[in-house]
Amino acid sequence: MAKQPLTDTATQDEWRATRAALEQLPPRRWQPQQLARVAGLETGRVGVVFEEHRHTTARVGLTEARGRAARQQLLSSAEPVETVAAACGLTVRALNRNLLDQTGLDCASTRSLLGAPNFTLRLPPRFRVAETMAYLTRDPRSLNIRGSGDRAFAFGLAIGERAVSAVCQFDADATELQVEVLQRGRQRDDAAIHVADALARMLGLASGTKQLENLARREELMRRLIGPRRGMRIPLTAAPVDALTWSILGQQINLPFAYELLRTTTALCGLRAPERLYTMPIPARIAQTPESAFTSRKMSRSKARYLVDIASAAASGTLNLTALAEGTFATAYETLTALRGIGPWTANYTLMRGLGFADCAPIGDAGLRRALRRFDQLETPPDDAEMVRLMARFRPFRSLATFHLWRGSDDALPTG
Repeated sequence: MAKQPLTDTATQDEWRATRAALEQLPPRRWQPQQLARVAGLETGRVGVVFEEHRHTTARVGLTEARGRAARQQLLSSAEPVETVAAACGLTVRALNRNLLDQTGLDCASTRSLLGAPNFTLRLPPRFRVAETMAYLTRDPRSLNIRGSGDRAFAFGLAIGERAVSAVCQFDADATELQVEVLQRGRQRDDAAIHVADALARMLGLASGTKQLENLARREELMRRLIGPRRGMRIPLTAAPVDALTWSILGQQINLPFAYELLRTTTALCGLRAPERLYTMPIPARIAQTPESAFTSRKMSRSKARYLVDIASAAASGTLNLTALAEGTFATAYETLTALRGIGPWTANYTLMRGLGFADCAPIGDAGLRRALRRFDQLETPPDDAEMVRLMARFRPFRSLATFHLWRGSDDALPTG
């Protein structure tokens, strides 16, 4: 399989220097010029390293980072909203807009999550409810997530060793999602916070669409890619590790069998949640499960070994997916592919749907191969090297382009 080109060591060092400057400076001073000065970089290099390693512009990346810093302060302190916003270099209006874009909640709604049994997410304009529902509930026998009609779903979520369920209902106008959080026994005050975080990922709220859609107004290729799907977003997994688990289970098998293996693993290693649901498989539970428990349920010996080994690394902290998500694409890719059982397809899928990198393409994916053949009207399916070349046209939006290609081809349903 063709290997995806990675960035060089020099620019990775520049990103590390930029990260150190972010930790040194208060959020209100997170400006490219100030970061460059503290990091010892030439003017303009901060923008380059953001584009190369974070797959976004410095302006967008720093605005999102200020929003995340403000959200943490809102949830952990009683400081007035005006004080929190100013500390992060934002007006209250700008902070509200920032949080709504990333999480579907403004400042007041964010603070009200603590101890809340229910809450409401505001959806972005042109949110595609039908496609979102179809994707989330694509396995009708799933133990983790269950659809109800065409506008409601429920899912189980692990919070440490506790399991909660969330019952979710889209409104008729596709402007809001009402969420009820269900718990058993001793209630966790932070349950709604974790559910809101998971839903922001699952609905793709933070996955930007504006840059690609603006480009489509000027470029025929991008206009043809998007077609009638304006507003489509990348649905991430509820937690980063879920994407890795799913991609390992789905390697080199058809989709129905992959769903069956996920249900088996969920029943063995998930937590029972309210509403007769399970959480996704817990890495620590996978690590403690004998390989024979998987192989006796149709899983190959090699897949069971890879699953247990990688879950053990995640459970012990040796593999820290959260840290990888905050670092560079190159470091994350190289870390993942160094593990036994993870090749380029699994790594790129995990980077795209688990860690949220914006410029990944799961080269070798059967659905993407069919989609490219149809999109480019090729006589034969492209090989891996040709897939790399064809997907390069969509840089730096290859993750979102992958979902547009999947959705634009009826027979090219994604493998995950």
